[in-house]
Amino acid sequence: MEKGKFPSGLDPIGQGTFRFDCYPGIDCFTVCCKDVDMYLYPYDIIRMKKNLGISSDEFLGKYTLSGVRDNPFFPSVMLRLAEQPDKPCPFLLPQGCSIYEDRPSSCRTYPLERAVARNPEQAGREDHYFLKRVPYCLGHKEQKEWSIKQWIHDQRVGPYNDMNDLWVDVDTILRTNPWGKGKAATQKLQMAFMACFNVDQFREFVFETSFFSRFEVSEERAENTKTDDVEMMKLGFDWVKWLLTGQPTLTARKGKGEVS
Repeated sequence: MEKGKFPSGLDPIGQGTFRFDCYPGIDCFTVCCKDVDMYLYPYDIIRMKKNLGISSDEFLGKYTLSGVRDNPFFPSVMLRLAEQPDKPCPFLLPQGCSIYEDRPSSCRTYPLERAVARNPEQAGREDHYFLKRVPYCLGHKEQKEWSIKQWIHDQRVGPYNDMNDLWVDVDTILRTNPWGKGKAATQKLQMAFMACFNVDQFREFVFETSFFSRFEVSEERAENTKTDDVEMMKLGFDWVKWLLTGQPTLTARKGKGEVS
């Protein structure tokens, strides 16, 4: 791959190493936590709202903004910054991040950015990592050296990559304008947003409607979704794919499928 093919500020790493370190004593500490434009993904929200001990509804209402960004057919969820002159992350304290163990994937992966190349013929994916350099970050001048594998392990990025891969499958569908027209299209969009981003509300929908009588879901899976947000998120993704494309990610019982 030629360097010139990539966006400015992103350098492909390949199998190489990079130097980086961040710590409270560095002069630029927490600068990257201010005036940021950050996308949040479904798994990010699960981790963050659990850390805070609040519901998905409360988290979405207090800490996020939703609007049409790079996908014209589905709203993106963005972090809402604090209303202060320097626009800090709402979880930023003088000593650093207050939810560090559950910080979102963008924070966790930096200074790397991940891209996934899909190979339809082999039904596989290939990760590509890039080194992101921003002018104010002094961490790149530090001497600590990392391989990609070491950084992913140290920052515990793996679970986020796994969950975000599941989201990409759904997001790919959402970028094809799968809604149709009219009131039904609006209702489908709202339901898809709930299933993807509001795991607590989707749980209420599943257990307070005829969902399990409409779809063949194993008792074990149904039981797990009662308390496990990740399992409920996965069920939501499967339902959205079934709803919008008819993929056999869920099996409707004979003569059924619409949930009431």
